[in-house]
Amino acid sequence: MAHIVVPLDGSPLAEAALELALPVATAMEAAVVLLRVTPVLEVPWPQAEQANAQKLEEAEQSEAHRYLARIAGQLRERHVEVQAEVRSGDPAEQIVFASRGSELVTMATHGRAGLQRWLLGSVTDRVVRAAQAPVLLIHPREDQAPLPTVRRIAVALDGSPLAERSLPHAARLARCLGASLVLVRVVPWAAGLVTGDLPGPFLEEMDTALVREAREYLERVTAAVEAPHVEIQIRRGVPADELIHMAAHGGADLIAIATHGRGGIRRWALGSVADRVLRIAGVPVLLVPAGVREAEPIPETEGAPTTA
Repeated sequence: MAHIVVPLDGSPLAEAALELALPVATAMEAAVVLLRVTPVLEVPWPQAEQANAQKLEEAEQSEAHRYLARIAGQLRERHVEVQAEVRSGDPAEQIVFASRGSELVTMATHGRAGLQRWLLGSVTDRVVRAAQAPVLLIHPREDQAPLPTVRRIAVALDGSPLAERSLPHAARLARCLGASLVLVRVVPWAAGLVTGDLPGPFLEEMDTALVREAREYLERVTAAVEAPHVEIQIRRGVPADELIHMAAHGGADLIAIATHGRGGIRRWALGSVADRVLRIAGVPVLLVPAGVREAEPIPETEGAPTTA
């Protein structure tokens, strides 16, 4: 059976990821796998205290099992197919391992007690670089307010095959959530691409050509996208700034970005556009590492995509 992994650390902040995981799992007819990773005590305990260290680890695991059993019970009352797994070790390594064969990893970017246990640049960053499934990252709200409904999913495209790897996964997510897909290409101003003092008419002609090329590209890509509703947007400026602006003004409730995945920085790699969007935009972000397999269709699809 297909499954979606939701790593939890025992905090309400981490549990915010369930808000999106549940409707997606229902649409995919997938099970939700609740994952809790307990630490391995690596302190060089004196021989006399080895037994105490073992007891501490066992107590942590017992608490983790009780916690997941409680969450799993709540989900089963809502008729959700759910599994619970407690593992010990490095959180990032265990989450990456759990991502093998899964449809999606859905996790919060902050964890226990506001200490940012899964802080970007740490566990989250390592998971995104090595995960074998798309990673949907949620910015939990400190006031525990529910996440806004996802009505528009913006897909960041720069004309490269790398960026396009996020398309089938974003389209699948749009079908699961009943959302529109917005294909976004951010075009720089010609004045920022050239050096020297060039005539205004030349720059205007260059700007027109850049927009025309972007529109032709997006229309070409749109023809191959399977989603209930697809539209295109061409924006001018800096990619990260424009995506953040969309999120801030209701133009995107979720942003999808492909990443290079192996640590090498590229245009849309974590550490540049994706990293900035994650930190500032405040909306869920779907990150698709380069090594992730193509998305499978959800069990039932309705209608053909339309463009606007």
